[in-house]
Amino acid sequence: MTGALAAAQRAMVERVLAPDGDDIYRTLVRGGIADTLRFQLRCTHKHAGARWRSDVERYVSEAPPHSRYLRDVGRLFFNWALPHWKADATLPAFLIDLARWELLGFDVLNAENDAAPDKKAELVLERSVRIASSVHVFYAEFDVHLLPDDEEDMTVPARGEVKLCVYRDETFSKRTLALTPSAAILIESLKAGRTLGDAVTAAAMGTSSPLDAAFLQAAAHLLEDLSAREIILGLG
Repeated sequence: MTGALAAAQRAMVERVLAPDGDDIYRTLVRGGIADTLRFQLRCTHKHAGARWRSDVERYVSEAPPHSRYLRDVGRLFFNWALPHWKADATLPAFLIDLARWELLGFDVLNAENDAAPDKKAELVLERSVRIASSVHVFYAEFDVHLLPDDEEDMTVPARGEVKLCVYRDETFSKRTLALTPSAAILIESLKAGRTLGDAVTAAAMGTSSPLDAAFLQAAAHLLEDLSAREIILGLG
């Protein structure tokens, strides 16, 4: 996009969103944002009840999305809404977890494609590993990942200590792997670029676990599973 075209686009957006702008275009833009949010947060918007519409209208008026990518709209709205939702005791306690879970699905499915895994690579403690770009560790206080993917379903999730590895498989489908506390720390450490040895040590220390033969064997089984799922793609 040229500088002149970008400037013209910004001017058009500013005109559309201005309080005294063209009503029909402003209505179209706001309607498009509202539709995108309902698509990205299709279950969250139902559980939010009457507050959803007023929050979306406030968001578009006070802090409309500044990104030109529709995929960013949900995340930008959530960042704006988060302090308001935390302060509202009338909202379902699981609403924030549910919104985070739905948005994570878009992050996973829209992650960059990775180079092919190196299936012949042997993992060594002194090296880091290459983690698939779609991989995230998800923590929640409610079992929102077990809710039906149906915006008409109003099931209330149970409380739980959720720790999941969420990733995209070779069919471009979202998958999950339940994690122990130490496994969650290990994956996060590997994602941060730490060596395999440092990541295993961090997992043990972070859970006050002895770094003994049993722990090392469990870590080895986890790493084998992560490689089989193409979460680990080879050496870093």
